[in-house]
Amino acid sequence: MSNKLPPAKLIAKAALFNEKGEILILRRSTTDKIRPGELDLVGGSIDEGESPLEAVLREINEEAGLTLHQDDVELAYSATDYFEGVNRVRFLYIGKVHGNPSITLSYEHDLHEWMPLQQVFEQFSHPVWVEGLRYLAKHNLI
Repeated sequence: MSNKLPPAKLIAKAALFNEKGEILILRRSTTDKIRPGELDLVGGSIDEGESPLEAVLREINEEAGLTLHQDDVELAYSATDYFEGVNRVRFLYIGKVHGNPSITLSYEHDLHEWMPLQQVFEQFSHPVWVEGLRYLAKHNLI
């Protein structure tokens, strides 16, 4: 077989909920190269040698300034897709934060909001992550 598989990109995101059942949504900075100004979940690319769990915990800390531990999040959904010549494998973790934690954004995002899930369905545009959130809601995981 002479065909080579296209490269794969691994991505881990988190659906973080507060005690009111609202989800943490970030807005990508308008200067960001990927989807500027769009709503986003906390998370990103999995680095070489890193597990999806390690990546999502690192990304939560880098992008939101929250320190969570492996027992604070759980893998709840995964999906694959092919876009612009790249296979993407996406992992969606679910977690809950207590109290009213302070969010410290990285340069990648310029706004955060705790948003009711229905509002997320109305405003969030990334089809894979919306599908994941709908799966979580349908199966009463949130």
